[in-house]
Amino acid sequence: MTTPTHQFDTLREAYAAVYDCRPEEFERRVFWRCLYPHAGLLAWWMWWVEREFFRTDLEAVEALGEARCEADFRRAIDDLENHGLVERSLRRGRLRIRLSPSRLGRVLTPLLPLLKPVPERSEPAAAITAIPSPIPAEGTRRTVRRVDEVKSLRRIHAQIVAGTPLAEVLSDSGWDRTELLGSLSEHAGAHPELAWLLSYLRLLDEVEALRGARQKP
Repeated sequence: MTTPTHQFDTLREAYAAVYDCRPEEFERRVFWRCLYPHAGLLAWWMWWVEREFFRTDLEAVEALGEARCEADFRRAIDDLENHGLVERSLRRGRLRIRLSPSRLGRVLTPLLPLLKPVPERSEPAAAITAIPSPIPAEGTRRTVRRVDEVKSLRRIHAQIVAGTPLAEVLSDSGWDRTELLGSLSEHAGAHPELAWLLSYLRLLDEVEALRGARQKP
């Protein structure tokens, strides 16, 4: 393990420099290093007989290798965590024969300072339109940062996909339904899974409206 004196474009390059390996070895090295500790022996056997089983893990490691900033890194970790929330198979779910997001964080987070700063994207002043944010009523959820808000929405999506009742999800997360729909509308364009969740909630509203109309005398 060495201490580089310059910065790198991707996390893959930073890892290779620190651990004295080739960049193309990143996926293999990180995969075997960041499995849950108990999964090593079974994973080694399955690697040779059913490598497709680890597709999700390998795609996550590939995304981490291409990360150019902390936001890219967090997004890849969040996606892997969300997949773990909805995974119900015996091997990946209960036995956890898969990557550990926490181990990935411990191994790769120290490398983030080695990434080159990513220049902020600027837009002409005339193209920037301020969108007023609604003031939450007293008793609603606490204010969160924008990145945390998207992360919270992704967790809600994962819980809904896993079959958790909407009322329970809202209670646990601290969102109310109106606020959730508003936030989903804001972020759906950049996140396909949130666009799906927004459509699903709107469909539920339509179904409830139809039921209410039928019950009227």
